[in-house]
Amino acid sequence: MTEDDAADEEDHVEPRMTLPASALDQCLESFTAADGNHVKASTQKFDSMGVMVLLCQHNRAIFLANMVTAGEKQFYAYALIAALLHELPECWKVGLLYDVACALQQSLAKWQFMPGWLDRCKQDGY
Repeated sequence: MTEDDAADEEDHVEPRMTLPASALDQCLESFTAADGNHVKASTQKFDSMGVMVLLCQHNRAIFLANMVTAGEKQFYAYALIAALLHELPECWKVGLLYDVACALQQSLAKWQFMPGWLDRCKQDGY
């Protein structure tokens, strides 16, 4: 196997994804907020590490998640999306703008732990 073959095999587009794996990996590595090892505040001194907010298109808060762990964990975003999708009719599609949405989409596609979510989210906005 040549180096080019190895690179092509390593850099593939996973099912239901629009970007190659290498682009997704570089995206994830570039965000310090998503790095659980990069702690800006002590969890021993503060009960809350921050707040993640789901906004509508008019910048109105719909749901809030109190972040109690260091780092921007995916489960906060999943909790907010779950709350939103629970309140909306199943025939509605939603568009999500999130700085590491590619990571959420990759996890949903790879692990399939939230069946039906990708079908309800607009792929061009997610």
